[in-house]
Amino acid sequence: MLTVTCPSCGTPNRANAKFCSQCGQTLNAMSPALPGSWQAWLAQVRQSLALVWTQGNAEIRALYGEWIARTPALIGIVIGVPRQTQVSIVAQGLFGPIPYSANQGQQTGLLFQVQDARFARSVDVLLIGARTGTPPQAGDAVSVWGQWDDGMKGYRVWRVQITQRNGQPANFELTTGRPFPLALLSLALLAFVLLTCLCSTLGRIF
Repeated sequence: MLTVTCPSCGTPNRANAKFCSQCGQTLNAMSPALPGSWQAWLAQVRQSLALVWTQGNAEIRALYGEWIARTPALIGIVIGVPRQTQVSIVAQGLFGPIPYSANQGQQTGLLFQVQDARFARSVDVLLIGARTGTPPQAGDAVSVWGQWDDGMKGYRVWRVQITQRNGQPANFELTTGRPFPLALLSLALLAFVLLTCLCSTLGRIF
């Protein structure tokens, strides 16, 4: 049962009560207190929605840059020697993280840094999974397609085009599997559900 707590004396009252049953304090402007389990669940949903929104925006920008604007996410110089690493990947769903793969195991990754020429900053770049093509080397000028990942504080990328090596023009490329845009799909599904509810409500009114 939902209750509202009086700010004056602390007495719990019915959620729809206008006055405190103990001291008579007005309760009109107060919101009902939810049980602890519901509060925890709502907090988790809010956090998941915020993460889905952030990730969905990153996926939209990546899709726009790659397919419409034809603009790489990064243009710059590779810093240091790329190194192999192991990563565990999860995708963000509406109600929490979802394992990226059925076995939930780690995958190989190639990690390096790019000195971004447009914004004068160095950022981490990570390619995840099986790769095809020519790996970058330190000093290579590259164009990188991918999306920002808040979790790794860097870019998860699926295409690296090497445009210059050893001071000479080059045309090498390294590619890996593009991540499935699960967050974007979740946002589209949520928008569809909300639109359906809105149309149903308007249909009843009119």
